[in-house]
Amino acid sequence: RGVGVEDRVGLVLPRSVDLVVGVLAVLKAGAVYVPVDPGYPADRVAYVWEDAGPSLVVTGAGAGAGVPAGVPLVVLDDAGVTAELAELDGSDVGIRVAPEAAAYVIYTSGSTGRPKGVVVSHGNVVRLFESTDGWFGFGADDVWTLFHSFAFDFSVWELWGALLRGGRLVVVPFEVSRSPGEFLRLLVDEGVTV
Repeated sequence: RGVGVEDRVGLVLPRSVDLVVGVLAVLKAGAVYVPVDPGYPADRVAYVWEDAGPSLVVTGAGAGAGVPAGVPLVVLDDAGVTAELAELDGSDVGIRVAPEAAAYVIYTSGSTGRPKGVVVSHGNVVRLFESTDGWFGFGADDVWTLFHSFAFDFSVWELWGALLRGGRLVVVPFEVSRSPGEFLRLLVDEGVTV
């Protein structure tokens, strides 16, 4: 779709495998992901689009409301998009970015007024895990949960902890995240360690 290095790509997806793949796809293109929770109020979403200036938005059916005119949408559950994606080979596109390049833009809660976009670099994400490795020693045998909204910065710990250490990531459906009993069952059934 023409996305390149440092372009901002909005992701409006529920916690799902598609969300994880979307994040990885944006980063492999050298672009910057802008996470937007589909449950956010319309005025917050409109503000994020205005402030972030995405060159493309990736979403699911019905979740692309409020995207500014002229910003292309990729609707993942559209039959044409599904067919197009099925034909791709998944090979490395050969894009490299520097550690100081932006990885994502996360928006603050806005508790002091308007939300503020905070640009976080690839190097900062890697540094988080390198700095804490001695405390935790996470590895490929660990099982993590993506419990929080990916528009909340703590989700970076949950998502990248698993991916950077070769662990397994269990994506917690929103409904399960709101039921302590169901969440406990998921933790036990999946053997979650983190």
